[in-house]
Amino acid sequence: MLGEDEAHHIFVCVLMGLQRHGQNEVNASLLFILALHSYELFRPLYPSLVRVMLQIPGCSFDQLKRFDEMILNENHSRLVSEKRKKDMFRNLVNGVIGKNISMMFRNEIRIKNLPSLFRPARNSRPGVLDDGTMDVGICKLFDRPSENIP
Repeated sequence: MLGEDEAHHIFVCVLMGLQRHGQNEVNASLLFILALHSYELFRPLYPSLVRVMLQIPGCSFDQLKRFDEMILNENHSRLVSEKRKKDMFRNLVNGVIGKNISMMFRNEIRIKNLPSLFRPARNSRPGVLDDGTMDVGICKLFDRPSENIP
């Protein structure tokens, strides 16, 4: 049987792993499930895990109290879906989940509605053959003067 200090240490190590490796989705999902199951396992035995959870930034006492009531009530915990448990726990530990350094200070791109550019009308200039003459002068480019032919 684990003591209270060992349970705290295990839970804190899992949370630190979530903080350190949270930017990788595969690692984050596995560590998140491990954190949820370890909290569900240790919380009925060690009520002082609440202090560890309250040290997480963004974890409020009211949210934690609702989550604890859901977990500790055996009749209610069977009725509650795993998805709801995961969502509530994710809201609690969201402040500790690590993010990639490039995503931490990222600004959202905002594209304003810009006025449309001026587009000249098509066929505004007359074409080469539109003036009615069939002789464009291309044949003259390739004519060789007869004087220089050997």
